[in-house]
Amino acid sequence: MVIILALLMRMESVKDVINNNGPILVFGQTALFFYLAHFGVLAALRLVLGRGSLEQTYWITLLVLIILYPICRMYRSIKWRYPQSLLRFL
Repeated sequence: MVIILALLMRMESVKDVINNNGPILVFGQTALFFYLAHFGVLAALRLVLGRGSLEQTYWITLLVLIILYPICRMYRSIKWRYPQSLLRFL
């Protein structure tokens, strides 16, 4: 984790990685929401895809990230729009 943190701190100057809508910032600001939402997405994908190999697991992980990124962005904008709501804890 320390190595990853050091790499992210070095990459801070790269605008595509750490900007207002960059995936690192979006997933970091909606971590608990992402954690809870990924269970539903994985359950739905399991019904469609079933079980598979390790390679398929990596592709499913990438698919979950792609699916949840716009959802997390929408949640973050709602969370910012209503800062005094209970959404700030999720």
